[in-house]
Amino acid sequence: MRKFTNICGIALACLSIAGASTVAINSGLTIPTVAAASRENIDIANRDIANYLANCQQYESNDKQFQGFTSIKAIEYRGNNRVKITVNDDFYQLSKPRRDLLIDTMQNGILGTLMDDQQEKLAEGDIHKGIQTKVYLNNQLIGQSSKNNNRLINWQK
Repeated sequence: MRKFTNICGIALACLSIAGASTVAINSGLTIPTVAAASRENIDIANRDIANYLANCQQYESNDKQFQGFTSIKAIEYRGNNRVKITVNDDFYQLSKPRRDLLIDTMQNGILGTLMDDQQEKLAEGDIHKGIQTKVYLNNQLIGQSSKNNNRLINWQK
């Protein structure tokens, strides 16, 4: 009887350990799946933002409202209401007010694209506040959102 009890105890302990390792393995698999889904949403958002930029650049030659869009080389949405804008060398040929207006217009377009595609859950306050923006030229930071106001860009030059 004692051997039977010991064998049952050992079997129960093995099952408990196996169950715990299964839980650890299963919960470990969940994390990359969630991260992959988030990365997929960011990839979709970036594709749609690139299409938005291309459309704006196409209209620049015919409409002064779109002046400066060809100075923007790329836009990368990084999630969590943050964006990186890479510009061409001719960006500084635009006046400061025009650069400010261009970045503000880009922020509105990016936020509109994210809302249309429902890639991000944005509150109305986030929309009014704008999107945290960093502007780069030749891998050098040349402007970024103010700490208190994402729509106000502090230029380095």
